[in-house]
Order: sequence, then structure tokens, then C-alpha cells
Amino acid sequence: MGDLEGALQVAKKAWDLCQSRGLESDLPIAGLELSALSISKGEIDVGRDLLNKSLEAAAERSNVVLEAQILVNLAGLREVSGDRKGALETNTRALQKAQMGKTLYVQARALGEIGRMWLAAGVIKDARTSLSAALDIDKANHGSGSHAVRSGVSSQRRAHRRLPQSVGDGLQNGGRPGEVVS
Repeated sequence: MGDLEGALQVAKKAWDLCQSRGLESDLPIAGLELSALSISKGEIDVGRDLLNKSLEAAAERSNVVLEAQILVNLAGLREVSGDRKGALETNTRALQKAQMGKTLYVQARALGEIGRMWLAAGVIKDARTSLSAALDIDKANHGSGSHAVRSGVSSQRRAHRRLPQSVGDGLQNGGRPGEVVS
């Protein structure tokens, strides 16, 4: 499991060091780590504040890739707080930033999250479109994140039973929805 308190102390030192020494490029990265650990400890508001500060720092440095990653995390927090519409809008912003930064991994991650959210809402057509796009990007990127997309589809299919079997099978086997992969 690890030592959460120890990891928090190290991440807090990194955050403080970035702030005190003006390491503006490293500040959002330290903030991402510290926010994840804070959230793991149950300090959701602290984590959200750190993500917002990290987003601001990434924007000041014009780091659209890092902005996109932070936005995906913020979208997750919006979703768990019950703001599905806001989460979807935030993930869409993340996708736009990821496209601007030409980062395939974050594009696939944002599309996968958008697809998962549509699936949870029962909007199968939009879920299929987003998840297919995520898998297409993932294939172009040599499968660096496909396990996350397939895992999300599989768990959503089990939880909701709304996703047709053929869609889930195609995704689980590394193909597009409805595609039989041998």
C-alpha cells in the first residue's frame, strides 16, 4: 500500500520548493502529484484547490498538454460531486487542449472519459463514438493506454448492462465496437 503520509510530506516539500524558488514549469506537475495524494487521503477540497492552482500555472506557461491532463482530473472531481454536465464540458475542454498540444495519450484519455460518462448516462450512440475515437487514437499510438479504455467499457457494461455485447467484445479484444478481432 505504501506510506501515504510520507508521500504527502515529500509532495508538499516539492510544491513548497517550486513556489519558493519560482520553478513555474515544475509547479503544476508537483501540484498534480500533491492533489492526487490529498484526494487519496480524503481531502477533496484541498485536491481541487491544488488542481485549480496547477491549471493556472500550466496556463501561464502555455503548457496545453499539462492543462489538458489537469482538466481531465478536475472533470473527475466535478463528476463525483454530481455535476455530470460540468464534468462533460471540462472533459471536452481537456480534449480541445490535448488536440492543440497534439498529445495522443491525453486525447485518448479525454475521449475515453467522455465515452464513459455518456455510457453511464445511457447515451449509447455518443458513448460508442467517443470510445471508438479513443481506441483509434490508442491504436495509432501503439496501444499505450488501451487497457484503461477497455477496462472502463467492461466495468460500465457490467454495471449498467446498457452497452450491447458486440460493442464491449470489440473493445475488450482491442478492436472497434462491433469488430471481431482474432
